[in-house]
Amino acid sequence: SSAAQHSSSRTTAQRSDCLPEAIPGAECGTVTVPLIRSAPDQGRITVAYALLRHRDRSRPAKGTVVANPGGPGDSAMAMASAYAKLYAPLLADHDLLLVDPRGVNKSSPINCGLPSHVTSRQALLRAVEQCGRVLGANARGYTTAETADDIEAIRAELRIPKLDLLGQSYGTYLMAVYAQRHPGRVRSIVLSSAYPLDFDMWARPGVRAARRTIYILCDRSGGKCDGRQLEADLGRLATRLQRAPIRYTDDNGNGRLLDAQMLASVFQHAASEAAEHLGGFPDTVRAALEGDTEPLVATARALDPYRLSAPGIPFNAAQTMAVACNDYPVLWNAEAPLAERRRQF
Repeated sequence: SSAAQHSSSRTTAQRSDCLPEAIPGAECGTVTVPLIRSAPDQGRITVAYALLRHRDRSRPAKGTVVANPGGPGDSAMAMASAYAKLYAPLLADHDLLLVDPRGVNKSSPINCGLPSHVTSRQALLRAVEQCGRVLGANARGYTTAETADDIEAIRAELRIPKLDLLGQSYGTYLMAVYAQRHPGRVRSIVLSSAYPLDFDMWARPGVRAARRTIYILCDRSGGKCDGRQLEADLGRLATRLQRAPIRYTDDNGNGRLLDAQMLASVFQHAASEAAEHLGGFPDTVRAALEGDTEPLVATARALDPYRLSAPGIPFNAAQTMAVACNDYPVLWNAEAPLAERRRQF
């Protein structure tokens, strides 16, 4: 904590041009911190924040909420307007602190040549491998612990006694790490969509949920589909696509490969996040098995699960990969040679 507080420098201005939309009472600022605090000679980076002041300035703020929307790779500052609207009642007497995690948007964004899209899972692996080569030893700086200490450095510079932590999705992990490292600076903590403690590295709960979705969908279809048949049809289609993938182009003319892995990604995305595409899945799968693949390609084109970034959204996929490689549990011994890791996986 002491190292985090005394290894930063700050520049702050009474302005809001760091945000996509001007918000009254917003103040922009940055702190400069070591990339790797245990290796200060590795260089320094800039971490940006926006402080949205409470509306009733006749009284001091009752507290300061610091929020992280998840990812990793998402920008809290890019979502400032949404946060300001969602928590408008809270902003009457609380300040809201939004910090872009290191490597994201305004905080020395990682640029390692990771493309905005890839054609397949294998292409994704190759792109991440190349990104790792570009980052080299600097990749060690993108950890949840370092990001938590960045928040602490900003808290110290702003002389905020304690923080109210709000973590969503990956942010539940980040805020728990902050609380673990700086417990004396936490007034309260709210975790929404928390990571499970019993983490399945094969992501099988997601597969079970997708399968359950198939049966619920068909049960509610009024006899228009049968869950058991749809599950079998998906399996048949996956086998066919694995043997003979479909090549197509996305809306920007980029090449894509619709194979079994893409099918799985498209379906799971529809089952969990894009329900407007789910109702047509039985007919889409049936048509593909009968030789008409256009509805399937149209669904894949719409959902585009291998898109790593989108115009106007400052999500940083390279930061996602770096944090995951540093922090997430793995199914192999990270110290083993690559061939041995592949065998273990």
